Amino acid sequence: LGGMMVVFGYTTAMAIEEYPEAWGSGVEVLVSVLVGLAMEVGLVLWVKEYDGVVVVVNFNSVGSWMIYEGEGSGLIREDPIGAGALYDYGRWLVVVTGWTLFVGVYIVIEIARGN
Repeated sequence: LGGMMVVFGYTTAMAIEEYPEAWGSGVEVLVSVLVGLAMEVGLVLWVKEYDGVVVVVNFNSVGSWMIYEGEGSGLIREDPIGAGALYDYGRWLVVVTGWTLFVGVYIVIEIARGN
C-alpha cells in the first residue's frame, strides 16, 4: 500500500505540472485548504462534544486473536493482532481507502491521456 501511494504521488505530481491552470488561482487553493481544515476541526469538536467515539477493541477477550496457544497460556503477538483488528473492525476503512486509490489513479490516467 505504501508503494502504491508513492507511485500515486509521483504520478499526480507529473500530471499536475503539465496543467498548472487546472489548480486555479492561489487564493482558490488556499480557501479550499482552509475550508477543509475548518471542517475537520468541526468534526473533531462534534465527536468530542457528543461523545461519539466508542472503543471497539476490548483486550480482555482476545481469545479469538491468540496466535500461539499452549497449555493454559497463550502468546499474543502485536503484528498479527494489529492486522487482524484493521481487517476486522476497520473493513469499511480498507474499502474506502481502496476505492479512493482506484478513483485517484483513474483520474490521473484520464488527465495524462489528454481527455
